[in-house]
Amino acid sequence: MEAKDKRIAELEGLLKAALEEIARLKAKIAILEKHSGNSSKPPSSDIVNPPKSKDRRRKKTKKRSTKRT
Repeated sequence: MEAKDKRIAELEGLLKAALEEIARLKAKIAILEKHSGNSSKPPSSDIVNPPKSKDRRRKKTKKRSTKRT
């Protein structure tokens, strides 16, 4: 009987941890699903990944002149 009680206690601990993790993930999902359309946040806050500040102009490459004889 002692082995069963020990196993039950172990499983109860696992269940408690799993339920806490589920609650944490549900809260995270609720935060991530909010956007300016369904909250009081301004539209500018919808930008998840702002554009890179890298210069996006193409670098011009010199064309090689080919001399044909």
